[in-house]
Amino acid sequence: MLPRPDQLAYGAGLAALVALDLIEWPVAVAIAVGTAVASEQHGRRPGENSAKPEKSSPNPSSEAPPVPHR
Repeated sequence: MLPRPDQLAYGAGLAALVALDLIEWPVAVAIAVGTAVASEQHGRRPGENSAKPEKSSPNPSSEAPPVPHR
């Protein structure tokens, strides 16, 4: 399974910065890991566990509207 094109471009950009000695490789790894963790958590409600299936609401009109992604 390949990452999305924007994720590949981001990783290539970090690799280019390391290759040009603009940042050290541990910094690039830390940035990549932080970005991966943040993107995984994006859109998840606080306290929600990814292993649990979502429960359907008996009254869908009482739910908050979804937040649009940018």
